Amino acid sequence: MLNHQWSENDKTVLWNAVKNCGKQWFNIQQMYFPFLSVNQIKLKYYYIQRKLDNKPNKCDNIKDFIVQEEYNQKRTKRHLINELIKILGSQ
Repeated sequence: MLNHQWSENDKTVLWNAVKNCGKQWFNIQQMYFPFLSVNQIKLKYYYIQRKLDNKPNKCDNIKDFIVQEEYNQKRTKRHLINELIKILGSQ
């Protein structure tokens, strides 16, 4: 199939198949997506992975935190420290 429209279910099946089978692309193709080529499956997996890894940078979060200076000045020091810890801890 030249242009497969990946549904959310297809993407979930692919993601779980790689979790269960590893990157055994031929096996995944045979078991789950016999109508697609191994390359189509592999490329879609790496595309999904890249999108999931495209998270905001720690520095971006810290800059956003600092930029809100006027708003931040109205808060207590303890609250600001707790918020900064949350930002750094979530990364």
